[in-house]
Amino acid sequence: MVKPTVMRDALRVAIIDPLPEIHAAVAELLGDVAGVRVVGHARSLREYAASAEEPADVLVIDLKTCLGAERGLLERLRDQHRPRVVVTTSEAEPHYGEAALRLRADAWLPKGRLAFDLVRTLRRFAA
Repeated sequence: MVKPTVMRDALRVAIIDPLPEIHAAVAELLGDVAGVRVVGHARSLREYAASAEEPADVLVIDLKTCLGAERGLLERLRDQHRPRVVVTTSEAEPHYGEAALRLRADAWLPKGRLAFDLVRTLRRFAA
């Protein structure tokens, strides 16, 4: 797997989720984490691609936002910038993990575990 390009030792993270409260919660969680910078958030992958001011090293993305036609957009973003992809889901059911694997996600995290596992996952990516 190709490592993402890291700018000034900061891992650039974008949050893509249909719920603005998830954007706020993840941004707050990552706000004081050394070596991590939130560079954008959007309700959909299409919205993110249209509004991103700089590429993200990691996309924290809700599973529903990268299915169907959005999957092709995710693949184009991967080809252009090689971001790591953390797929999030509302439940911890195994079939969601399998769907994340089919998307070639670097990690799958149920949203209930984000506060516990996201920072550790990002640190692993930065290593």
